Amino acid sequence: MEGGKTCTDCGILAEDTALYFWSSAIRQTVTQDLDLRGAKFVQYWARIGSENITSCHKPTCRKEGVLLDYSTDGGISWTLLHEMDYQKYMAVRYDYILIPDHAQTNTTRLRWWQPFTISNGYVVPSPDRSQWALDNILIGGAEINPSQLVDTFDDVHAIRILLWKRHEHVKVRLMMNIGVSTRML
Repeated sequence: MEGGKTCTDCGILAEDTALYFWSSAIRQTVTQDLDLRGAKFVQYWARIGSENITSCHKPTCRKEGVLLDYSTDGGISWTLLHEMDYQKYMAVRYDYILIPDHAQTNTTRLRWWQPFTISNGYVVPSPDRSQWALDNILIGGAEINPSQLVDTFDDVHAIRILLWKRHEHVKVRLMMNIGVSTRML
């Protein structure tokens, strides 16, 4: 990590502290070479600037966005995987990015970085760029036959229960909260 630290200066993204980038110099985090031959996605929580957090000021233009790149040659060349638009990330946002086939090698690195400001053809380090943060980065996974299934059941009703009953190897049990105890029906 360059130009950053772990803290909550851009607020809490997913939980506790996040990687926060604020320096006037290089702002980036780069993985080591990873074996992504079986990987399918990269997911994370991100924020660029904020409407109301003074240590994470509001971005004003596209140049303040953050880029996610990958390299398969030790960082000599980089290919854009995803651009985090400065307008869409002022609120905390969850990203789920599919890893393309040509990035699924045993020597792939990922880099999140914020470009410098260019003035009169020169790179200008500037603390005025909006700060940004990343949290809960997960690289890997298999999209077919996932090993876990999550449902918050916020809208439990008969239709949802019927959908669950259709799945093989699933037993549906209704739980009822009564005071401090829980009874199974």
